[in-house]
Amino acid sequence: MNSEVNLKTILGLLNDFELFLKNRSISFLVFIPEVFPKILCWHFLVWQKEKESLNKEEETSLFLYYNEITRILDYIIEVIEERALKQKEAFYLFKYFKEHLNNNKNSYVKVNGDRKYYREDLLDIFCEVFFENVDGSPEKYGIWEHYFPIDWKIIITNLKDDNNYISIIFLNSFLEWCQERISHPKGEFDKKLEEVNRNLFPNVDPIIWAKILIFVLAPFGHVKSTIEMPWTFGYLGRIRSYSGYWGEKGEREKKIRELMNSQDQLETKNTFELTFYLFKEKFSKENLINYIEELERLKYNEDTSEERKRLSLLDVFKNMLEFMSENEK
Repeated sequence: MNSEVNLKTILGLLNDFELFLKNRSISFLVFIPEVFPKILCWHFLVWQKEKESLNKEEETSLFLYYNEITRILDYIIEVIEERALKQKEAFYLFKYFKEHLNNNKNSYVKVNGDRKYYREDLLDIFCEVFFENVDGSPEKYGIWEHYFPIDWKIIITNLKDDNNYISIIFLNSFLEWCQERISHPKGEFDKKLEEVNRNLFPNVDPIIWAKILIFVLAPFGHVKSTIEMPWTFGYLGRIRSYSGYWGEKGEREKKIRELMNSQDQLETKNTFELTFYLFKEKFSKENLINYIEELERLKYNEDTSEERKRLSLLDVFKNMLEFMSENEK
């Protein structure tokens, strides 16, 4: 009974704090090092108790309290994250969140014999809020370049690293978020998805990669349905900059073209390698040949969006098949 009384008290205090957050600045939560880390610590301890209580039938009532406390703490973390991204406080958000995640990324509780990892539940909260709000942050360039760790990004070396679980969780969260936005578009151009796609996958060609994602994640996954559905991202390539002296104007322009071609080829290679690593069955040699044949059979009026999409997808799949054949040798 004492445990239930204590949990009721905690629940009441957290409910009051939740209401307080809606109408107050969160600066003190992220600037003061004793506050946000402490909230994250509470979140882990309650999550642990909640999972442990699932193994004990006599603690069903305690589970309900822990579950509700976890829900409120989830919400508090979401509010802090969202507002930190919007209010130029992302540095502290990432600083304390990374420390907490690193300290607990291997923590788990066995529930009915299965391991439940804390990192997965914690990042489920973080990822969706991050994807939805990072493009609207006044610090978005600094976030992607400096605050967001490179080992969280979706690079094939990260995915192959047996110790890098975070990159895989980000990938799965992104694919789920991306699929929802592809299947239920909210306008002709999805700027949020465009920007996350370009930055979360830093080594690929973002335009080619977007076409592949649309094909893989489209509701029906067929060539014809993919062409005839809206494409709301995959329009912006990477901004490249070059510095240094490379001779006179003509020589300089030639050198820049060579560098651009080299970078384009590298990004295309990275895109296809990542595609075959993640979606090997979807893009088997037999499937690619079938997709190409179907694309060549389809007919649309010239100068229509469907025809442009057909031709662009045909070009991607032909290049993928050529890349596959070259790497089989």
